[in-house]
Amino acid sequence: MLERLDQPDCAGGFVLDGFPRTIGQAQALDRHLAARGAALDAACYLKVPDDELWRRLAGRGRGDDDEHVIGHRLAVFRTQTRPVLDYYRDRGRLVVVDAVGPVEVVTERILAGLAGVGGGAGRANPS
Repeated sequence: MLERLDQPDCAGGFVLDGFPRTIGQAQALDRHLAARGAALDAACYLKVPDDELWRRLAGRGRGDDDEHVIGHRLAVFRTQTRPVLDYYRDRGRLVVVDAVGPVEVVTERILAGLAGVGGGAGRANPS
């Protein structure tokens, strides 16, 4: 992933989806960017209640999305990925977006949250 960020098409900016997933990955990303005189502008957390996540994951129709797998994915998120939210919140880079609703509405929330990053608006603590 880090090597990919060094490619010319990433020079003007990039969006990462699903990375970093651990504190170690977040720290490595920060070190990598700092060595290049850059920093992450924001980390956007799409907040969805567990019951809605269960519904969405079970409704995808994938053969590997049974109760056990979904439960495991949520447990991994809580233990490995959720601490990344605190990592970015502590650095003033976390934007929390309510991701329940129509795609168009959630998209507007994301854009509004990211637009507020420069002045600090849109940042919130995850609950």
